[in-house]
Amino acid sequence: MIFLDRKLSSKITVSDSLLRRGELNNEQRRQLEVMLWQCERGFEGEQRADRYWHDLQLDVPHVLLHGYETENKYNFSHQIDTILITNRFLLIVELKNIGGVISYDERTNQFVRILHGERLALTDPFAQVSRHESLVERVLWDVGVELPILTAVIITSSSSIIEMMPPHFQVFKLSGLRLKLHDWLKSYPVRVSNNMVFLIKDELLKKYKIRKWKHPFGKIPIRSGALCKCGSVMYYSRGRFVCACGQISREALLQGLHDYRLLINEWITNKELREFFLIDSADVANKLLTRAGFYYEGSNKGRRYLIPETVWRKKHEK
Repeated sequence: MIFLDRKLSSKITVSDSLLRRGELNNEQRRQLEVMLWQCERGFEGEQRADRYWHDLQLDVPHVLLHGYETENKYNFSHQIDTILITNRFLLIVELKNIGGVISYDERTNQFVRILHGERLALTDPFAQVSRHESLVERVLWDVGVELPILTAVIITSSSSIIEMMPPHFQVFKLSGLRLKLHDWLKSYPVRVSNNMVFLIKDELLKKYKIRKWKHPFGKIPIRSGALCKCGSVMYYSRGRFVCACGQISREALLQGLHDYRLLINEWITNKELREFFLIDSADVANKLLTRAGFYYEGSNKGRRYLIPETVWRKKHEK
């Protein structure tokens, strides 16, 4: 049973908006494009794994939390790809969508990928799941439960080859998940009640908090206006944004509000809308905000509107 659906990460949404709006130099743009490509590839692997989980249809009481995030007052954060809670064990999953030949050197604690003859050291996933394990241990302690905690690194790329992995680390392809779960469910007896499975879920969700990613480039000037697909700034006319190239769009407003929310502020006033979208009339701005149906606070000139997270989605997003 899925109690937490995976969301597109803040790193992806902020990077995408910054590439569209930020006045970046060539090196900053190159770094951001590489980072975004890597993150989107990782997200594709996560979605592939989510579909696999959905098709498994486990016949034991269980809870799935996809894309679990939390942080404490010291900004110590956890981002766990998937948590499976059953009445027999709890499983922490780290997903990796990487191709090539993959191996792990215990002497140097290096997770290594060889692709097209190039050898590259990657982030150690075993250190990541070990750190997440400490968080889950505290949660189980808080609810007074002893439950085995299992960890696994699952490779979602069909083209990868796994070699030289320590036997005490669980590393396998996504296609092997069904068999692994079958073996674990057979090996571990029932430890807690069905109600306790949901109590653990509730305790984890109390700590659930999405952290907004901050880009590493400091203060970057942000480009204003509704942007056309051709890259030009559009002007507002009779309920639509129009570009000199001939394109007409209503979506440009929603995309612009999406970017404003991520890069500037999730709240916007009539004046700020006019300044950002280059609209002269306060009445027109008020009509746009009223038509959007956003939650608002205050009245008259002090009114501000909350831009929802779902104001705009790229077409490839689920």
